[in-house]
Amino acid sequence: MATPDGRPPDLQPAGTLYINQGGRVTCTTHGGGYLQAAAGQQRYVDGDHITTPLDDWEVFSPEVVAEDGLECETCARGGHR
Repeated sequence: MATPDGRPPDLQPAGTLYINQGGRVTCTTHGGGYLQAAAGQQRYVDGDHITTPLDDWEVFSPEVVAEDGLECETCARGGHR
């Protein structure tokens, strides 16, 4: 079931981040449509990879994110959370 704005549901816990092979750190909101759609398909855990037509993303749980001090690059620059 889609969210009110038409996006797929986010099955990942709040605070989950994704890092692509180029080192880009992003949240589901700022990861783009392909990542949003894939994240809405199933539950992922630390170390899982989400492969989209444009990228390969490694999943980092909120616990690892907090421990490693990671943050979404767009959110950190003042993008909407």
